[in-house]
Amino acid sequence: MLEALTNGTPLDYPLHLKPGHSRQQTLRTVGDAALFLFKLPKTKANDLHWSLTRACLSAATRHPANSDLVATATRAMKNALATDGMLAHHAP
Repeated sequence: MLEALTNGTPLDYPLHLKPGHSRQQTLRTVGDAALFLFKLPKTKANDLHWSLTRACLSAATRHPANSDLVATATRAMKNALATDGMLAHHAP
């Protein structure tokens, strides 16, 4: 998963965070999303929706040219953020 932290592959769409959840207010790349996930407290990071997101981001990192994997990782990240009330507004 550490290789994902520097991944510049764009997410399908930017994910805007509610204030107070990260210094970065918008996640735009697989690397942004991975860094956000990496900084989550361990107790939260082990929740099912974050574990699924981690797996999706890892797959998108291994195959950045696969647009379906990037789309799935974007949706997983959006759903995890929404589940925990961190999404500022719902993206497409």
